[in-house]
Amino acid sequence: MTENLVSMARAAEKDERLSDGALYGKLAGEIERLQAALEDIISPLAAMKRRAALSGHVLSGMAYSISRDPNYLQGIAREALAQSASARESK
Repeated sequence: MTENLVSMARAAEKDERLSDGALYGKLAGEIERLQAALEDIISPLAAMKRRAALSGHVLSGMAYSISRDPNYLQGIAREALAQSASARESK
């Protein structure tokens, strides 16, 4: 994860069009997004409840089992890292 932020900073340094404020904003947004993914991994059931409530749903009894599944947790991490990679590639 730190490597992603370092590579983003280096890529941004090469792009002279970014001001210090824009670079800071971009990195701060990336840090917040990755931190949210880590919080979802730490507390997957709470994250599932939050997402269900936002869409007007409630969790079933399977939610506890799903939240403890390593593949589910890895999926959260993979999705966050994929978003970082796609953000870097879109430059």
